[in-house]
Amino acid sequence: MKRLIALLAVLICMAMILPLTAFAGDIPESLLYEEGAQIFFGEVLSYHPDKKNPDIEVSPVVGIKGNVKEGTKQTYINPNPIGSFKVREGKVYLFTCYEGDNYIDFFEVTTYNTRTLKVRHVEGPMWDRFEQYLNEGKYGEAKIDGMMPYTADIIRYSIRVAAPAIAAAWVISRRRKKLLAEK
Repeated sequence: MKRLIALLAVLICMAMILPLTAFAGDIPESLLYEEGAQIFFGEVLSYHPDKKNPDIEVSPVVGIKGNVKEGTKQTYINPNPIGSFKVREGKVYLFTCYEGDNYIDFFEVTTYNTRTLKVRHVEGPMWDRFEQYLNEGKYGEAKIDGMMPYTADIIRYSIRVAAPAIAAAWVISRRRKKLLAEK
């Protein structure tokens, strides 16, 4: 009986002393509550998955959560694409990491509008919660006119990148109209 009580006392003390740090499938909640968590849309500048030390160079376009330095070049080792997809340089993906870590996860998404965004190539309740938190704006700031501030920023970025092509199309269209009007 004394051994049983001693064993129970030891087990109770161990349970109180040893912290329980993580549960399986708690990535969305960890990103939500960890102060150093970062979530952002970033453009892939270079991706080398087959090197001895795989790396990815990213330029954050729009920060959703955390201290994200937009417009800078960041290099991360051992990048982890979540799901099965072909990573293309020049494309914008959704990235998650923790400040001070050099490890990064990234996702292919259906849209850059976080209210309707869906993560591609993943399934399960953990990823459903991640999408839900993104869609509800829990990772980001307050809403502005029904649109997340970072959604407006990604739209502005897209317009800035596409502006030369749009301007050229407009000039061609105007010249065509002028030529047709002269005939």
